[in-house]
Amino acid sequence: MTTSAEEQSAQGRTRMQAVVATAYGSPDVLHVDEVAKPVPDDDEVLIRIRATIVGPPDSAAREGKPFIIRFFSGVRRPNSVPGDVFAGEIEAIGRNVVRFAPGDAVFGTAAPGSGAHAEYLCLPEDGTIAVMPSNLDYNEAAAICDGGLTAIAFLKAHAHIREGESILINGASGSVGTAAVQLAREFGATVTGVCSTNNVELVQSLGADTVLDYTRTDFTKTGEKYDI
Repeated sequence: MTTSAEEQSAQGRTRMQAVVATAYGSPDVLHVDEVAKPVPDDDEVLIRIRATIVGPPDSAAREGKPFIIRFFSGVRRPNSVPGDVFAGEIEAIGRNVVRFAPGDAVFGTAAPGSGAHAEYLCLPEDGTIAVMPSNLDYNEAAAICDGGLTAIAFLKAHAHIREGESILINGASGSVGTAAVQLAREFGATVTGVCSTNNVELVQSLGADTVLDYTRTDFTKTGEKYDI
């Protein structure tokens, strides 16, 4: 595989552009700066970031609120480069890495404030990283991570969803809700989604068995019971 002169130059760089925060506060604490380009350890991959997002966890990490966040991101000041969700391509791998190869298109997430708002990011091979589906572009792949990972964590780790169960998803048209509807159907559950009038067709198209328009129906008063 040949590489362009620009890509060859990027691979030889030791510095990169990144969003940097040196204090907690409003978005005004963020600025673009030049920082050291990370180098992967033996069990890590170096990812060239092509797309990322700014979500609620990023805002909370930037503000340091609630205070408990600071025990993970820094008590007095945050990790210098924010961002957790990403999509990009593997540029280099450590000597022990076998799951990925340079050139692989990948997407995933790290801990909030782990440095995804930069040109490059190093993560362990066994981190939350996967090869991108071929029918997604980088922007779409990054967007999926935002709600999808939250939804699957709840459904699997907390709700312990099983085939044949019934589930009510309130807010079924949001980033978490749209992912939850599709995942719950994939797990074999019977799905009831709650949303506004404008999003009824959307939630139906995602596979919900029943859709309740909360402007017309109060799901707390229908008498229906759900496993989840």
